[in-house]
Amino acid sequence: MFPTPTEKIIGLENMFHPHMRFSFPHLSQFSAFLLAVTVILSTPVSLASEILTINQDCVVSILNRTVRAEVDGSFEMPNVPATMGSIKARATCVRDGQTITGETDYFSVKRDDSVDVGAFYIGVAEAIPVTLSVTNISGNSVVLSSIGASMGLVVDAVYSNGATLRADEGLNYTPSNASVISVNEFGLVTALKAGVSLLTLRKDGVVAVVSIQVVTSGDSDGDGIADDIELALGLNPNDPIDGLEDWDSDALSNADEASIGTDINVADTDGDGVEDGEEVLPGSDGFVSNPLLFDTDGDGISDGLEFLAGTDPSNPLDADVSSLLVSYEVFPASVDFTVNTVDGAQSAQLVVTAELLDGGEIDLTAESDYASDDVLICNFGGVDEPGRVYVGETGGCGVTASYGSESQTVPFTVERFDPTATQVIALGATANNVAVDDLGLFAYVAHSNGLSIVRVRDPENLSIAGTLSVGPVQDVKLVGNIVYLAAEAAGVIAVDVSSPETPVELSRYGTIGNAMDLAVDGADLYVADGPGGVLTLDVTDPANMIEQGWFVTASSAVGVDINASNKQLAIAEGTGGIEIADATDPSAISFLSALSGGNVRDVAMADNAVYLADSSRSFVGVDLSDPSVPQLGNATSRAQGGLLLDVVVLGDLAFGADVFFVNGVPIIGINDPLNPTPRAILDFSGFDDTNGSGIAVTVDTVYLTSGSNLYVGEYRHCVDDDFDQLCDSREPFWGTLTGNSDTDGDGILDGFEVRYGWDPTDASNPGQIAIFENDVYELGSLASFTDLVVDTSTITGGELEVLGNMSIGGGASTIRLDTLIVRGNLTIDVATASLDIGIIQVDGDLNIINGATLTAPQSSNSELYPLAIAVTGTVTVDSTSSIDVSGRGYPASNWSGPDFSANTRAGCHAGIRYGRVDDCTYGRYLRAEFAGSAGNHVA
Repeated sequence: MFPTPTEKIIGLENMFHPHMRFSFPHLSQFSAFLLAVTVILSTPVSLASEILTINQDCVVSILNRTVRAEVDGSFEMPNVPATMGSIKARATCVRDGQTITGETDYFSVKRDDSVDVGAFYIGVAEAIPVTLSVTNISGNSVVLSSIGASMGLVVDAVYSNGATLRADEGLNYTPSNASVISVNEFGLVTALKAGVSLLTLRKDGVVAVVSIQVVTSGDSDGDGIADDIELALGLNPNDPIDGLEDWDSDALSNADEASIGTDINVADTDGDGVEDGEEVLPGSDGFVSNPLLFDTDGDGISDGLEFLAGTDPSNPLDADVSSLLVSYEVFPASVDFTVNTVDGAQSAQLVVTAELLDGGEIDLTAESDYASDDVLICNFGGVDEPGRVYVGETGGCGVTASYGSESQTVPFTVERFDPTATQVIALGATANNVAVDDLGLFAYVAHSNGLSIVRVRDPENLSIAGTLSVGPVQDVKLVGNIVYLAAEAAGVIAVDVSSPETPVELSRYGTIGNAMDLAVDGADLYVADGPGGVLTLDVTDPANMIEQGWFVTASSAVGVDINASNKQLAIAEGTGGIEIADATDPSAISFLSALSGGNVRDVAMADNAVYLADSSRSFVGVDLSDPSVPQLGNATSRAQGGLLLDVVVLGDLAFGADVFFVNGVPIIGINDPLNPTPRAILDFSGFDDTNGSGIAVTVDTVYLTSGSNLYVGEYRHCVDDDFDQLCDSREPFWGTLTGNSDTDGDGILDGFEVRYGWDPTDASNPGQIAIFENDVYELGSLASFTDLVVDTSTITGGELEVLGNMSIGGGASTIRLDTLIVRGNLTIDVATASLDIGIIQVDGDLNIINGATLTAPQSSNSELYPLAIAVTGTVTVDSTSSIDVSGRGYPASNWSGPDFSANTRAGCHAGIRYGRVDDCTYGRYLRAEFAGSAGNHVA
């Protein structure tokens, strides 16, 4: 193992979109020997809040280890030592030609634990010192002459530019013998008993060492060792010779070792493979190291190995270990990379580790050299990004990492993903706008008849969960389990959607104009009320919305948005342009500025900018660094940005609902608000040609209202590097971990738990459960489970009893049993569930939902498959689902009846004639003519 313990640090500052851009096909094997740092950040925070948003523009450093962050702000940092005490993470970001730096507060890394590193705060990052010195002692030793005596250490940090500053923060003190001295966080050392202790001081990985002796008696024999220390060490305080002796033959006298703090009975006190005397004395190699530290310079290489390699064990910068390697490995061993065309520069991080002669492990990512056999496909960043491989064109390439005589080539396969239309669902009314929950479970659509709630968990199988008729609705906003509707002349309607199948109206608030658009900031709801201007409502209690105030606009207000961080309000006023207002006090909104021009139909605010959905100029950004003097940016061309009725912003991308294209969504980069960059167009024209009206997005999916439909498309490729059936980009919203397919360790894949409504972070939920997935299962004559899930499988057997609930979901499944008994609920949530079961008993409820079909197998020549179900509870078949037994009797033109002969028979259903000579369902018939007839009719 690595000589210094390494830990896994997980920063959960805000949890936003950990979207891994490359695959780790052997992650579980890698995790066995390399623990990584992963920081997950959330929705970008305004720079005005002094919190630095981390993304692909940033390089993050911890203890001189450096990696580039991903698009979502996540990064992986291998081999972070757990013995460095309080440390910081630092970030440097380059955006729009500006360099922005930030750092976290000090945090400690604990062994076998996870640590939240917290937020990165903007400012000049504190430099890392070169050396530390204790200024109020002589040399490197302190003598305390009584128990309880104390001394405060004054420590200065010396930096590479020669500056010396008092080190007040981030100092860590570690005594080698805590029974001799104690030391607090401020460097106050207190004597506890007679003896010697080495005190190690650390700051940001830089080390200084002070020897502290606690002496409470004289030196009777004059050998340089106090009597109480001699007694503690097993020496004779009256024998002057034993201080001169070298009991462990390490070239240091007992008196020297007592002074230094090494063990007089052990030649190699710190176990680094170098005797104490060799470490203390320069010798022929000229190197001196600390005999009490396994790794004096903290570079991850033991002092013993550094002596073997001929490197300085007290200098962390000369760690050439090429002669000490047992193995050399690059992770991942191969990379399958999908380039998302909507994103900027995209890259993969290689991590290089090596095993040393002493069994230790070292990270050689920064020390290795890298080469590509095709730089058009795989190329590299600067020297501050070791192991970072940037991908370009599609195809294959090989990247070779090398160190000394060691090398390994990693094959890359690079593919391209363009935004892709997925599915459409008809709503039966003119759709105006849409909101989606963070988990991507439901879309809430405002339309001319009211509200429709659409299941969008599986984008390829959309279905309507519930509806609420309230008249025409222009906009919808979701806050928890409440949606607010801008219902034109009806004002604002609050709806409880905690049960999506049965939304319930809670309250209405009549406005003086026409409620057209909504924006929410906590308990404050802003209403673009047409000629009524902007109304502010207090929605602390959605069932009792309270008016706070009005803002009178120069023109009719058709769109509104609020910047929650600085309380600036943007108002779209059609051909009247926009107004910017201060909403610090929602009851007394004040005017800041205005911009005329265009036909602004809606607005979206982000950071210090507002983005306009303009139906005459296309997409436009406005810089609000000074909100009293807004700066109008360049509009995109109509051919690339369209003509827009709605706009939303997520991260560094904006999305528009367009009326210019043939049913397309422009996706636009907004790194520079004044010069937006079209990235792609998500084309829905394969479904039909309608005009976009409203839009919502999640981290990888677009939801567009257009005509009378809801369209769903994928704009980022779903990457599932841990194979848990969840897109990595969505895992933070579920609370699951990328790189771990079973976050709660209950033996069930995270995605499977999410699909069936269980908590993927709680091992106690769902408890004892059997999962039959993508296979064929033979259960025998009798089987029993507490709970059962069937997904895309075939099950055969005799009697099956499920003591709890049974779910049939995922892909199509077939179940052939004599008897099925479900003591709880039976839920069928799958395209087709075919049941060949003699007796089906459900003691709870039977639920057939989300477009599911319950059916029986098609009859064969001589077999009929009945579908008989006894349900004690409620049978629910939603509007998208069905029980289909059509054509499941005896098929035409096949032998049938209980007494067929060698003559050709033409089968019939329930006695209905299907041929010239007919045997039917009941008895032996000739030319049966009437349904259910038991007689004989001769034509």
